[in-house]
Amino acid sequence: MLGGLFLIGASCMYFAKVMRYFALALTVGGWLFTIGSSFLLLADLQQWWYDRKVSDSMKPRKVDRLTVARSFITSCGSACYVSGSALLIPYFEKHTHIGNWLIMIGSVVIFLSACWQICNNGRRNRTDPYEYSFHCTNLINNLSSLCFNICNGLGGVFYFLGVFFAPFEYSANEFQTNISAIFCVTGGTFFFLASLFLQYQYYSAQL
Repeated sequence: MLGGLFLIGASCMYFAKVMRYFALALTVGGWLFTIGSSFLLLADLQQWWYDRKVSDSMKPRKVDRLTVARSFITSCGSACYVSGSALLIPYFEKHTHIGNWLIMIGSVVIFLSACWQICNNGRRNRTDPYEYSFHCTNLINNLSSLCFNICNGLGGVFYFLGVFFAPFEYSANEFQTNISAIFCVTGGTFFFLASLFLQYQYYSAQL
């Protein structure tokens, strides 16, 4: 949950008016992005560990083994976020473009991974472990996972758009700068919502 909040706060630092009146906006934004992305990575690693335990308890199921692989790939996407966010800190300004590319790559990985997981959940039949056909009722049987993956995927989409539309010089085009920041704030909000569903899914399984 903290990851989503840090990402929202970081995105707010990139609004044109904030950068105009707050000299350290880019520095604070870069650090908040890095911290938020680190929390995001920890959450994805938590999901990967949870999926591993579920898979081990439900052998032999090909769908659940694919879920573990998918969770690991999502963690790789989050790792790209951490690396890319660190390069947004002004100290590494010569490598900012690399940071942007890493974030966009991570966003694509997270989105595709979320779509993959939704398809896997649709093929997960709780009554027949050897039935792999896709059914919408299978998705409804695990709404928390469905909501988590939808929010996670949308978070990746909006961060991709936010970074893609970010101008090379923030002061050159205030309108484009604000549009980019709005996309990123929206992406951070979806990641925050995804973390809520993840916590619900994780702790409800402990009851």
